[in-house]
Amino acid sequence: MNVRSENAGAMNTGQEKPKKFDVKLRAVLDSAAKVIARDGYEGASIRQVAQETGLSLAGLYHYFSSKEELLTLIQYHTFSSLLDSLDASLSKETDPLRKLEILVDNHFTFFTTHMDDLKVCAYELESLSGENFEKVAKLRRRYYDVALEIVKTIVERNPASKLDPRLTTFSLFGMLNWIFMWYPGQKKITVERMREQLLMLFLGGISGGC
Repeated sequence: MNVRSENAGAMNTGQEKPKKFDVKLRAVLDSAAKVIARDGYEGASIRQVAQETGLSLAGLYHYFSSKEELLTLIQYHTFSSLLDSLDASLSKETDPLRKLEILVDNHFTFFTTHMDDLKVCAYELESLSGENFEKVAKLRRRYYDVALEIVKTIVERNPASKLDPRLTTFSLFGMLNWIFMWYPGQKKITVERMREQLLMLFLGGISGGC
């Protein structure tokens, strides 16, 4: 990926990121995600993103060198943020049920405040190619693996369960990743209420497990 040097440093997980730069980059990515979520990757243009951000085209190209690199930045930053906050929250937790609650809460909290990012990540992974695709796919696999390990531990607590941990984890993400289809406009439904309902449904299924 041809990321400019200061951006490359900001994209490497585990490295300290300049706070001032992060704020500027986050604003650019939020605006770009809004445009791509609305018009689709193919329909969106860098000029539209510039209008949304209020920056010049030259100003935008300070952060990325192509439209595909912009899409990569949106998806990479999204999953880096999810994993960073999840890893921090799980670091001292040992109970798998509590770990699942933390994962669900972390996912809901992030995506209900970054709905456009969720839509872009759900629809536009296949718009990436080569190194860009692999860079994002690697992060997505790590996120899936964290969830799989939690779900597997819960399922295996019930020797009579016939649930497949991998299929169960895919089902969990199916519930989590498509909230943008119905959540906007549901002003009476809080993140806490969604979290409670999903866990009641999901954990009831795992516990029953036949």
